[in-house]
Amino acid sequence: MRRILLSIPVGLALLIPASPALGYLVGGSVSLASLEEEADLVFKGRVLSTRPVADSGFDPVPGYGPHATEFKVLSVFKGGKTPEKILFRHYDKLPGDMAMMYMPQNYHFTVGRSYIVFAKKTKTPGVFQHLWASHRQKEDQGVLLSADERPHAGKPVPEVFWVELTALLKSKNPADAIYAIEQLDEMSGGAYEELKDFDRGRVLGEIRALVGSPDEKVAAAAITALGSRNPCLSDDLAPHWLATVGNGDVRGFTTWERARENPGARAYWKDLAAVVDSEAAPLANRALAVRALCRSASRRSGAWPCAGRRTRRPRSGRRRSRCSPTFPIPSARSRWRRSRGIPRPWSAPGRPGRSASDGSRGCSRTSAACWTTRTPRSRRPRRSACCRSP
Repeated sequence: MRRILLSIPVGLALLIPASPALGYLVGGSVSLASLEEEADLVFKGRVLSTRPVADSGFDPVPGYGPHATEFKVLSVFKGGKTPEKILFRHYDKLPGDMAMMYMPQNYHFTVGRSYIVFAKKTKTPGVFQHLWASHRQKEDQGVLLSADERPHAGKPVPEVFWVELTALLKSKNPADAIYAIEQLDEMSGGAYEELKDFDRGRVLGEIRALVGSPDEKVAAAAITALGSRNPCLSDDLAPHWLATVGNGDVRGFTTWERARENPGARAYWKDLAAVVDSEAAPLANRALAVRALCRSASRRSGAWPCAGRRTRRPRSGRRRSRCSPTFPIPSARSRWRRSRGIPRPWSAPGRPGRSASDGSRGCSRTSAACWTTRTPRSRRPRRSACCRSP
């Protein structure tokens, strides 16, 4: 549904021989209100047929060609009186032809399925076409797959979209459910989109139920949507995140927006943690759930949601854990160590280190050393601890 276009440094571009365009500008996604204002006709219809046609109004594009799709109109949301059947002209991919780097606004329709379409008038009565020739950041804007043929006459377009997409979420067809998840995620500001057609919290509440779907691909799409607003889900974004948290500037890599939150993982971290701990879940989905939890911890609220086991404190009996602000991984051992007054492990000579294979505490082999420490938040006297040479 989305296309991320990366720019090439000018110096590198000068070294590349003349060839077809390696990139092109893409307009930003627009809201449903803007789509409705742009269109002359907004209707819901069932596809009767679709076929390639010759149309001089469409510029030739390698890999794509003009098509004419015939619809039976089920309801009209904008445009007044409309014929019972209309033709919608648009680009579609040509079978067996490899597409080049440029992609026009294109749609593919399935005969027998219903869609909501935003269209422009042409000079021919009863014939309409797409809103624009070049696609937006959200590549399929202007058309929405419908769950059924209910007309929804008289309802506002945003409400119709919500009804259709939530119905598709419950479809027994995994492809329909995945389509609905992606659409709801994008239209509520998920991932790289800034659209706010739907409330993000409301959308996440609907998608949450599919995290445990028996279909692996549906569950993966739901996990991705819950944690889509973080840099850890994409391997392509890893260098940009390292450039953000590291020192200095890394040429060629933009920094991630630190203020960008991951509200889905923060609100439903327990659902994601359940996937991580589930032995029945596919290994790929368990790993994906770990990545979806990235940047879900909140220092400001004082809440540190943690995935995995939570360890009981020996003395107080309260379940406490501490997590990393990037990945919420529990470190109850460190908290227990501090409660007992045990210093952090060190590998420097004269200080304790991690347990060695010979049973020692990993201290320096050259000499013994003793030191003292005070138990944190306790009135107990100082304790002494010694490191024995093996």
